[in-house]
Amino acid sequence: MAEKKYYTNAKHYKEFMKECDYWIKFFGLNEWDAIYQHTVPEENDSYASVSPELIGRLAVFNLNKDWGCVKPTTSRVRRYAFHEFCEVRYAKISGHAILRIEGLLNMKKKENKKFVEDLRTENEEIVHSLIRSDENCIWKPMYLKRFKRKINLED
Repeated sequence: MAEKKYYTNAKHYKEFMKECDYWIKFFGLNEWDAIYQHTVPEENDSYASVSPELIGRLAVFNLNKDWGCVKPTTSRVRRYAFHEFCEVRYAKISGHAILRIEGLLNMKKKENKKFVEDLRTENEEIVHSLIRSDENCIWKPMYLKRFKRKINLED
């Protein structure tokens, strides 16, 4: 029997946008402009994504329509919105360092390119470690406070 496929809908998308906007305001990232999309990206490997542009301070948030075998719930959508917001919050950590090193090395040698790719991977690991900490220390306690109920990833 084929595995059931799940998709996000307009209600999920509206909640995603609302939640991203909440955290942008909460942390005062007012210098950023946010654009929202509800699509199936070419690389369909995540439930949500964001593309932060450091120089122009533009963040393009996307809620993936296709969630595969995972049922989209309000709690999950809210958590992924928070996660993507954190990507923007920490974009300077990864983005700025990479831009500086790329400029310094000028990508002349194959080894330099590998070095930059490795550094990018290490930076992404650091950023995601910080995001997971934020999810546990900020998002979870704030969820109960804001929505007057415990997190239930099945709702």
